[in-house]
Amino acid sequence: MRTLTRVIPLTLAAALIALFAIACTSDGGGGDSSGDTAREISHEELAQIGLALEDFGEPYAAFQAREGDGFLKTVEQRAGAELDPADEAQDLEQFGWVLGYGAEFLDPKATGEGSSVYIVASVVDLFEDAAGASGYFNDILTEVSEMVGTTAQGFTTHEVETFGADVGDESAGFDVQASVEDVDGPTLDMWLSVLCFRHDRLVGTVVLMTFEEWSFEDEVKGLASVMDQRITSVLAGAAVSDQP
Repeated sequence: MRTLTRVIPLTLAAALIALFAIACTSDGGGGDSSGDTAREISHEELAQIGLALEDFGEPYAAFQAREGDGFLKTVEQRAGAELDPADEAQDLEQFGWVLGYGAEFLDPKATGEGSSVYIVASVVDLFEDAAGASGYFNDILTEVSEMVGTTAQGFTTHEVETFGADVGDESAGFDVQASVEDVDGPTLDMWLSVLCFRHDRLVGTVVLMTFEEWSFEDEVKGLASVMDQRITSVLAGAAVSDQP
């Protein structure tokens, strides 16, 4: 049994999530922020919106947090491990990205030969207003057709299948079949189930990555709904004191 030695950066997983956000349903987007996200959102509140390990359920209780996860405070940090960092940084600046928070949990014993789930993760990005968040979300759609069949940072994307989603103001769900070059072995096949959604000026993503050909459509829909509901509940409470 061989352990995958190449740890997939969360920001790269987020890039894959974003680049294939294709089957979206929209309220039309645009406009200033309104409702629960109109006020200032603290660092702690953003972290509370992201999924903790226990949110993924008992099958993943033994997973370990990837070192370095947490707040993404600069455009350069957020874009640094993307498929095209320079282009991503330009998009983030264009659409008024403010702050991000990501958490990735992995099974260090997962192997390319087995059917183990390797990664479960979530990312939440905060934009200056709803128009910027919607613009960023929908700008991704123009890039999708160019990604299938390409290789970046050791990842080759082979196929993408979309599924319907109804979370937040805009949402997209998809299954991705890809391969990754393992530094200590042959290329490994992997599958990702992803759901990306927009809630006013917040964009949330959930991903499960496995070595088995499998769809976690129901799981990512449920987890994204948890995040969407958490946005409402966290921001409806008393503001949490912000710490740098």
